[in-house]
Amino acid sequence: IKGSLDKITQTFDVKHKKLSDTVDRANLQDNDITREYLKHDVIGLYEVLEKFYQLPLIKGVGHKMTTSSLAMSAYRQKYLDDDMPLYKLSPDKEEFVIASYYGGRNEIFKMQAINVREYDINSMYVSAMLNPLPYGSHGVWVKKYPLYADDMVGFIFARIRCPKKLLIPVLPYKYRGKLLFPAGEFEGVFFSKELEYAVSLGYKIVEQYKALVFPAAPILAEYAWDCWKIRQDNPGDNPLNMTAKLLGNGLYGKFAQGRDRELLTQDIDFEEACQMGYTLVLPEYNLWRVPTYSDSPAILPHISAGITAYSRV
Repeated sequence: IKGSLDKITQTFDVKHKKLSDTVDRANLQDNDITREYLKHDVIGLYEVLEKFYQLPLIKGVGHKMTTSSLAMSAYRQKYLDDDMPLYKLSPDKEEFVIASYYGGRNEIFKMQAINVREYDINSMYVSAMLNPLPYGSHGVWVKKYPLYADDMVGFIFARIRCPKKLLIPVLPYKYRGKLLFPAGEFEGVFFSKELEYAVSLGYKIVEQYKALVFPAAPILAEYAWDCWKIRQDNPGDNPLNMTAKLLGNGLYGKFAQGRDRELLTQDIDFEEACQMGYTLVLPEYNLWRVPTYSDSPAILPHISAGITAYSRV
C-alpha cells in the first residue's frame, strides 16, 4: 500500500487516523499526548490492513508475503474458470516458450525534439491481459502454425525477413544480452499475434521450423478489469491507485517468475556450505544464501510471453 500513514489512514477512513500535528517528532516526550499519537499510528495501520483485506478483489484470499503471490492466489481462487485450466509445461516446452519472452521497447529514435506531444498508456500490461492468451493443454507441437487461426495462439520458431523500407522494425531479437529490433533476415521464436502483426507490415516468413500451439481465450480479462476499476475509482495519488496497479502487474510477474531461486538458511554446517560454494551473508548468525529451484505450477511463461508481445504490438 503505497503512501504515508497519514494518507492511507485517510484513504481507508479508519477510526484511528494519523495524528500528524499533535507532537514535535524531533523532540518526543513520554507523555499522554505522545502515547496517544503512537496509539493511533499502530492501531490505525492495523485498521488499514483489516480494510485492505476486505477489498472485493482479494477478500477471503488470506495473507501472503508478496503482492505477486497475493495476486496469484486471488486469481486462482476467484477468477480461474474450471473450463479453462492452466497447466505447467514440460521442461522442453517451457524452454522453447522462454526463448519467445522479450521485454518492452524503450529505444530513443530522436535525441532532440520541439513541440513534443507526450502519450501514455495506463496499465499497459494489464490492458494486454484483456486479449486471448494460451490456456488449457500442455501445448501441442506442429510443423507449421496457421497464421490468423481462430481460438488458438502459438509460439513459432521461424526464419523471417524484415522489409527493406520499414522505418521501425517490430520483431524482437536477443543479441549479447540486449534486446534489438533488427532489419534483415534472422531466426527466432515469436508469439503468433506479434508475428501476424509483422506480416501485415510486410515481413516475410522464410521458413517455419516448428510451433507450439495452445487454445486461447481472454482468461485474465475479468481480473484485469477489476484491477482497472479500482484505479478508476481511486484516481491520482490515491494509495489504492498504485495498489491496484501492483496487483495487476503482480499477476503477470508471478507467471513470469524464474525457477532458479535463492533461499536464506542457518540450518547448515559451515564447512559443508563452504564446500558447496554457498554465500555467507551474516557470519555472526551463520546465515547463508543458498541456490534452489522452484517447481511451482504457477510459473507459466507462455502466458507472460503473450502479454509482453501484445504490449509491444
